[in-house]
Amino acid sequence: MDNSQLTLTKPQQAPTSSIPGIQVCKSCAGAVLHAQHLTFLEFHTSRDSLATDERLNALEEEVRLLWAASRKYNFDLHVLESKAQDAEGRLETVGSQAQKIWLTLCYRTMDSNSAA
Repeated sequence: MDNSQLTLTKPQQAPTSSIPGIQVCKSCAGAVLHAQHLTFLEFHTSRDSLATDERLNALEEEVRLLWAASRKYNFDLHVLESKAQDAEGRLETVGSQAQKIWLTLCYRTMDSNSAA
């Protein structure tokens, strides 16, 4: 092919489409919309992620508080069980002493009745 057969033509401009205040070619419009959509999704995902992180932190704090309360109640329960066992032991001792006193009084009464 020699140079005489080449003709220079004016480059054709791609058709344009209007996107809110931006003039872009139609072939780029899809890419721009896709990029805008990705930006939108990223913003909302990060916002949702932040809300999720805040909720997760709140739940973790609630779990910590519940564990602390559980430990306190278990300790209190242990103390109460120990006190109940001590009281039960003292009650058995007092009951045994009362029974001995009662039997002693009964024998004395029987002895005094038989002597009279």
